[in-house]
Amino acid sequence: MIGDYVYVLASSPIYLMDEEPILPEIVDGKHSIRVDPTSIYYSNTSDFYKVFTVVVAINVKDPSEPITYETFLFGYASCIYVSLNNIYVAVPSHSENGITTEIHKIHIEGGKIEYELSGSVPGLVLNQFSMDEYGGYFRIATMANQQVFRGLFSTITSGESENPIVSNVYVLNMSLAIVGGIEGLAPGERMYLARFIGNRCYLVTFKKVDPLFVIDLGDPANPKVLGKLKIPGYSDYLHPYDENHLIGIGKWTVEAEEGDFTWYQGVKISLFDVSDVEHPRGIDNIIIGDRGTDSPVLHNHKALLFDKKLNLLAIPFYWLR
Repeated sequence: MIGDYVYVLASSPIYLMDEEPILPEIVDGKHSIRVDPTSIYYSNTSDFYKVFTVVVAINVKDPSEPITYETFLFGYASCIYVSLNNIYVAVPSHSENGITTEIHKIHIEGGKIEYELSGSVPGLVLNQFSMDEYGGYFRIATMANQQVFRGLFSTITSGESENPIVSNVYVLNMSLAIVGGIEGLAPGERMYLARFIGNRCYLVTFKKVDPLFVIDLGDPANPKVLGKLKIPGYSDYLHPYDENHLIGIGKWTVEAEEGDFTWYQGVKISLFDVSDVEHPRGIDNIIIGDRGTDSPVLHNHKALLFDKKLNLLAIPFYWLR
């Protein structure tokens, strides 16, 4: 919801009836609107399969205002990011340079919905926190497989890691052209979270320990890693406590005595001090439960309640027995 308007996004694969596609339909009370096929925006970028994405704007203060909508044929929309003026739809795709993410920018202003343009970056996004609009730039963090990855800012050989995964951070202008980036972070480690806060990007990757990367985006054309912290376990979600502290929520892990892996244990809540960006540090943590303990917060940030004024942090947990 932005101002008086609620924006609804709905996606559905194309289904055929008598060899004709079933077109999206919008029902407002007893009034039904079937989308005109000539009004559907179509992207000819190859994708995994064809999907309708409908964006609807509803004025909740004025029911007499007609519902406005636009329909797009993008492909599978893996996740979205919404700023006050734009909706960014991320769509995985294949290209000659490997797996990429197509980014479609849709401008929203009141009841106005207008497709603007698209761009692409190497790799795949993790979730909505992997994207951000700030200071006239769009920032995005992705994961890529080294065997199919063709970097723009670095070259990595597959022999550097048994598990050919790398993490990347890109900065794009409002025309969705890449202006800067960092590639090849933490070879062989999977990205567990990305969080953009102001001119910084915080990135967590994990294989046996949790490197928390602090990345400076103050110069969009020249992002750089300021520092990193390696500690046991990992964080799935990062929440700002104040300007210099972050709350990390994830899992405690124990390295296996045999084999190149770790055992997941209880839920770990950490407090990080990032006031010295070159030397971030963990200043406190608590581990709740043991192996089999989990929390919806690790998969859904809306399960977290945090109120700094009340000094309150509330998280649901469950145990597997």
